[in-house]
Amino acid sequence: MKKSAIHAKKLDYTKFVILGQQRTGSVLLQMLLASHSNILSYGEIFNPSENTRNNAAKRLKPISLTDAPVEYLENVVFQDYSNHIEAVGFKLFYDHAKNPEWLPLWDYLKNSDIKIIHLKRWNLLARYLSLQLALRTETWMTLQSDQSSDVQPIILDPTDCFKDFCTITWYEEEMDEFFKDNSKLEVIYEQLSRNMTEECNRIQAFLEVEPQSLSTPTEKQRKRKKSEIIANYHDLKQKLLPGLEKGWAKEEWLTFFDED
Repeated sequence: MKKSAIHAKKLDYTKFVILGQQRTGSVLLQMLLASHSNILSYGEIFNPSENTRNNAAKRLKPISLTDAPVEYLENVVFQDYSNHIEAVGFKLFYDHAKNPEWLPLWDYLKNSDIKIIHLKRWNLLARYLSLQLALRTETWMTLQSDQSSDVQPIILDPTDCFKDFCTITWYEEEMDEFFKDNSKLEVIYEQLSRNMTEECNRIQAFLEVEPQSLSTPTEKQRKRKKSEIIANYHDLKQKLLPGLEKGWAKEEWLTFFDED
């Protein structure tokens, strides 16, 4: 009876998921949406890390690794809110909710009316560089009020770098196929950062909320060119060429080395 009552509950707001991976602009998008007075945009509420879940849930009770994810989603995240709330969502990375207890979450999302915002970063080299810098500095977000620090050059391992390209490409294609029947909007980080107002309006229309001017306290962490930060930049590009001949690399990967 309890389960039937849960499914019978009618909600008058749009439910959504920001689907993606680390360093694709998910913090930027989440905070932009959170700046909308009628949107609740939660963080990584299904992250394997308890500390991350606690920070992401904000005013929600965080889920534990033994809790049922569907019941948590319906009872806690997608609860009844005040009438002014028009959309509620959260961030979900490709590697989240992979423990056995939480796996049912994925099929639930696939077979629901929850909207999917699939966030991607076109330049996978910039994404991988951003990830390595964040791991080295332990800085995952930069606020506009923060003082900029000089980033020292870093050497990227070619094998790990190109393996990451392949992994992210596979995940993106897998997720597009998995959610092919859902209401889905693709958002590219580069377009979002370059044409923020236009992209924000497109996203708000997808979420069926009254459009507002969105803002974020964060700013881009890397301000120098990739060639200035990657110590083996030119060697890395040369090591990609044999991959094109052998077929494991894609021609478009060469354009990742174009300066931004």
